[in-house]
Amino acid sequence: MSGGQRDDVVVWPTAPELDGITGLMPQRPLRLADVPPIEAVVRVQDVASYQGMILCNSRGWAPVIRVDDLSMPPADAFTDAFSTAYDKCPLDQI
Repeated sequence: MSGGQRDDVVVWPTAPELDGITGLMPQRPLRLADVPPIEAVVRVQDVASYQGMILCNSRGWAPVIRVDDLSMPPADAFTDAFSTAYDKCPLDQI
């Protein structure tokens, strides 16, 4: 799963994928922080309009720094917001 910030929303790509817990957990805290998640088609030619992008999987998440030949700008505000939202999610006791 991957996501990105464009304007004031977090965009999750509309694509065949499994909804992973790493991407799903912070969605409620992001909404509460007025950074609503949406699903949309993400095209390579639109990547330059994003203020930041991340990749998520079962091992965690990481900022995207390059897509093909396009360097992504540092996305400190977006990654800080995502990190804060992710950290606010309660853990399940096993």
